[in-house]
Parts: sequence; structure tokens; C-alpha cells
Amino acid sequence: MSALVDVHKRYGLRTVALRRLNLEIRTGEFFVLYGPAGAGKSTILNLLAGLTKPTTGDVRRNGQSIVHVPPERRDAAMAFENYALYSHLSVAENLAFPLRAAGLPKAEIETRVNRIAGVLGIPHVLHRRPGFLSGGQRQRVALGRAIIRPADIYLLDEPIGHLDAKLRHRMRAELKALAVEMKATIVFTTTSSKEALALADRIG
Repeated sequence: MSALVDVHKRYGLRTVALRRLNLEIRTGEFFVLYGPAGAGKSTILNLLAGLTKPTTGDVRRNGQSIVHVPPERRDAAMAFENYALYSHLSVAENLAFPLRAAGLPKAEIETRVNRIAGVLGIPHVLHRRPGFLSGGQRQRVALGRAIIRPADIYLLDEPIGHLDAKLRHRMRAELKALAVEMKATIVFTTTSSKEALALADRIG
């Protein structure tokens, strides 16, 4: 279980992103954070990932404080809304990067890359670099790079927000099926109530 306990997050003197937030995310659930832009959804993901620290309050994993645990030791995989892809690497290399960093065998890396590419509908662009992809394709690559490796928690920041309606509908179904198969804990942000209701075990 992951939890934010009495978390207050302030940027500078005036901007309050979160005010005394208490939130529990159960192990193995698909938890959706729903709200408009600027509501604090991305801040919550950044706190869970360790990319930022609360001004006051605590962030816990399985009852233990992880506020001072660095991001690389939190076993969290994150997909950002702004893609954050390696522009000098091909799609296949971008997808394989976290698996290579984890030291997985070459054959397993290739199998996982091909499988995730198939789920996301991008096997035909594996050889291309991000600069030669559409915005929707880049978003799917970023999502794939986050979910391709085993992790304790997956933090997905509006990962399908830039896709067209037909593809978003298909990706919602694929994501839900993948979450069940992986028995993964997923925190997913969206500004769409339809998306929240379609995906979530619980909504915040």
C-alpha cells in the first residue's frame, strides 16, 4: 500500500498545490486521480515517485516512510505527459532501455519489446526515432517504456491524453487488461470523467 499522510505541498510562498491531503492506494488496484488541469494530480505522482518532497506530511510505502528514499530506489515506473523520450534512440531502443538497465537477457528484452509494441499498436515504427513519430505515437512509446518493466507501482500521468478518440477507447481496454494480467498497482491521472469511470477500481 502507498499513502500520503497529511501532505501539504507548496511551491514558493503563494502557490499551494496540495493542502493536508490524505490518500491511500491499495496494492494491486487501478487508482485514477480525476480532476481539471492544475488540481494537483501530477504533484501527487511526483511525490510518490520521489521527484519532489512534501512541504509537510509523509509519503509511505507499506507503512514505512519513503520521503528520504531517492527515486531510483522506489521501484516506481512513470510515464510523463510530455513524453521524455531519448531522441537519439529508436523506438525499440527506447522501449528496451529500462530492461537493459535492469540487466535482463537479450532474448527476454526482445520478447517484451515486441509484445508491448503489439499491445500499443506501434510494431511498424520500432526502427524510427521519436522525431519522426506523430504526437500520439510518441505518447504510446512513453507509456510502453513505463509499463514494460516490472515495478512496485506504475505512475501514469495522462498517458493517453493526446490520442484520438478511437485509439483512446482501444488503449483504455488494453491498459485495463494489462493491469489485471500484471496484477499491478497503477496510479493514473486524467481530466476525463469517462476515462476515470472506464478504468478505475477507485477514483480520487
